[in-house]
Amino acid sequence: MRLDLDTPAPPRNRATRRAQARAERRAPKAAPARRLVLNATQLAVARHQDARPEAVTGLLLELHECLDALQHGSQDGELFERLACSMNTALVLAERIGAVAVDVMLAAQAAMLDCRARFERLGRFGFTGPGLQAMAEALALYRQIVQLSTPRQIIAAADEGHRRVIAQMREQLRTGQACQSPPPSKWTA
Repeated sequence: MRLDLDTPAPPRNRATRRAQARAERRAPKAAPARRLVLNATQLAVARHQDARPEAVTGLLLELHECLDALQHGSQDGELFERLACSMNTALVLAERIGAVAVDVMLAAQAAMLDCRARFERLGRFGFTGPGLQAMAEALALYRQIVQLSTPRQIIAAADEGHRRVIAQMREQLRTGQACQSPPPSKWTA
């Protein structure tokens, strides 16, 4: 018997169609997709995880764009959060290196706190001169750390940074201090 692929398949009768429908109903269904909750640093790393050198470049370009927008008076709280999460991750990674690296990251975190304070006063983000220098040094160090780290190390550090932020917020709530994040970009002062 010769099969001709150009001719259409013969029509199926009712019994065949019903049997096929029953088989489709009985077939195991695909498991529902699991929802993952990631913070900003994990999302940035995941987006740039394909090729290692390009991943580092893409991640750092994104952080430099955030810094540039914040230093020029952006009102976008998401940019602030993205940069702050990355600095928290950098601090955790810097702790494995030594005291000098930790000091650089702590200076960057102090600059981020000043930036948030400026937002609360003026409704726009911005850095002081020393704050910009601290951020530039921190991003240069972060570039070196990320180039020498594996994605798994970066994600573990991001998780630890996130855990520390949550613990700090719980402590502030317990002691009655206000803990605020900058509002979303749709909010204007």
